[in-house]
Amino acid sequence: GKMVFGSVWRGVRRTFRTATFFVAPPPGFASCWCYVAAAWPSTHRVLKWPLLIIFAVILTNLLIAYICIRWTVKALEWAFSDGRAQQLKHSLREANNRKDYGRLARKLDRATGRERWKVKEQSSLYDHNLVRNRLKTLQFARETNNAAQVLSC
Repeated sequence: GKMVFGSVWRGVRRTFRTATFFVAPPPGFASCWCYVAAAWPSTHRVLKWPLLIIFAVILTNLLIAYICIRWTVKALEWAFSDGRAQQLKHSLREANNRKDYGRLARKLDRATGRERWKVKEQSSLYDHNLVRNRLKTLQFARETNNAAQVLSC
């Protein structure tokens, strides 16, 4: 009894190690659950390649969509923006220090109309009173070198 049962487990281990799909059980063990379980491949072996292929296809499609969107945005910007904005964007990419970058970025904001939001304080997108109060608190904390108050905001 003990010897036969040990050979069953040896067969199960051998089946999982060698990935043999259909192993005939020893005589008298045709209905043993050990051999029934060992006759099928593991889930990892069955699903490894299909899942890898599915993820690769999804990632490839996302990459292609991203590249197409970026090219479309560049084409639309090139078609509908004036030459001054294009020149400022190029200068912005070529800026050597932070001071020049900030100056060119402000010029670009004025040229493209992206500075208008700074003039209008109220918006439906945020609580302007809360932002104003936090800004005053942060400015005061900065002037008094109070790091704890800066962190608590």
